Amino acid sequence: MEASNGKYLTIDFHFNDMFAPNPLVYLNPMRMSDRDVDFGGMDYREFVLWVSKLTRRSCENLYYCSTHERLAEGIRRIDNVADYFEFIKDGYMDKQELRMNVYIDHADKELLTDIRECEHEPDEEVHTFDKTDDDEFLNKLCSKPILNSNQEEVNDVDGDKDSDKDDEVVFPVFDEKQEWDKMVPVLGMKFANPLELKLCLTNYVVRNGLWATWMKNERSFQIKSLIDRHNCARVFKFGSIVSYKWIGTHFMNDIIQKPKMSIRKLKAKVSKRFNLIASVGQCRNARKYAFQQIEGTLIEHYAKTWSYGEELKRTNPGSTVKMEVDVMSDGETYFSKFYVCLKGLKDGWIEGCRRVIRLDGCFLKGICRGQLLAAIRRDANNHIYPVAWVVVAVENKESWKWFLDLPIDDIGM
Repeated sequence: MEASNGKYLTIDFHFNDMFAPNPLVYLNPMRMSDRDVDFGGMDYREFVLWVSKLTRRSCENLYYCSTHERLAEGIRRIDNVADYFEFIKDGYMDKQELRMNVYIDHADKELLTDIRECEHEPDEEVHTFDKTDDDEFLNKLCSKPILNSNQEEVNDVDGDKDSDKDDEVVFPVFDEKQEWDKMVPVLGMKFANPLELKLCLTNYVVRNGLWATWMKNERSFQIKSLIDRHNCARVFKFGSIVSYKWIGTHFMNDIIQKPKMSIRKLKAKVSKRFNLIASVGQCRNARKYAFQQIEGTLIEHYAKTWSYGEELKRTNPGSTVKMEVDVMSDGETYFSKFYVCLKGLKDGWIEGCRRVIRLDGCFLKGICRGQLLAAIRRDANNHIYPVAWVVVAVENKESWKWFLDLPIDDIGM
């Protein structure tokens, strides 16, 4: 669909966050614009896929609003083909600008149900929302009543006191999967536990260079008061707000890739990435904490190796999976060998490759060391074709013999 003058629409995308009420706003969005969008050869499904690829975000909740309307009054959802064509039609209403705002809500809430539940006129009805909280202070703080000239609360026009549904308030919910430098505390935001609250505030103050400290004897997990305008100078030492656990969590992947990273190098990385000054003791404890977390995670992962082998055999009938462990004198069990030969690869080698195999191996680097041994072959496209492989703790004659006996039985050589 094109405008009569042959011009195309300009779409301004707002994504990577969610809506918040009172007044309705889209919080801290990432923005992207695309000019001269031709909707003539794009149906609804293609539009959703295009938006998803462009923003690299899922697009289950798409909304749009004209640039000349307030968000609370002009927001509409794009949920089906009819909504899509209405969106295009509204975009071409303004022949001069030909511009439209598109929002992606990542909170997965019934936004329009809340907004359109009651059509209201200015100074006549109180705007209501779709979630409740037992804290009266928060309800008053985040949903202030509209007052008339006599400073009295405006009553409902219909005067229906027997409504089955009480006035309710929607509060934004913290998303721990959000990128650290996009985390912003919002008035009324709810957290699942105190760790989420600490994570949000720590990331926020580090990102903006603000000084903060924890209040003692405070048990609330919801923001009751917030002043988000700061005119103080940037700080580089954050004290207890930035803990060694916070540093260790952010540099977990770096430490996994380089286990021998020095304390000084870690300190320099912290300073460069977050623009803050961390002490040598913090970095030492951060590395120690990261190793403890990694070790605990690896213990859990290795404990599931038996289940992993059974799942491979269940989903690939006819495959061979074998595992060996070493039982020490103190009763502790340690991983020794893990062998895999998938049915599909085995049949493909028998039917499409010459009956010749080659052996190869490589070291496994990182926290868990060992060796990966493999029986491979070149396929018709001259690509490496794996037949079977095994992970062993150490490469020696015993491990090679154990490995070679198994594929010989599997492929019938």
